[in-house]
Amino acid sequence: MSEAQNPRASQGENARDEQSETVSGPYRDDDPPRRDARAPIGMALLVAFFVVLGIALLVLAVTTLT
Repeated sequence: MSEAQNPRASQGENARDEQSETVSGPYRDDDPPRRDARAPIGMALLVAFFVVLGIALLVLAVTTLT
């Protein structure tokens, strides 16, 4: 490997700088995401928000055109 691909540590640093992204491999979380009891409530609130927003935009469009 050339020096451009594997640069040496700068003066005063050791070869494995703690703030470097290459110190260790990427973090892998093999556990699937879990839904808690709040997930259905959050989805219902999100859908309700978009329904209300859509109705408000329709009302605004109708009142603007008339």
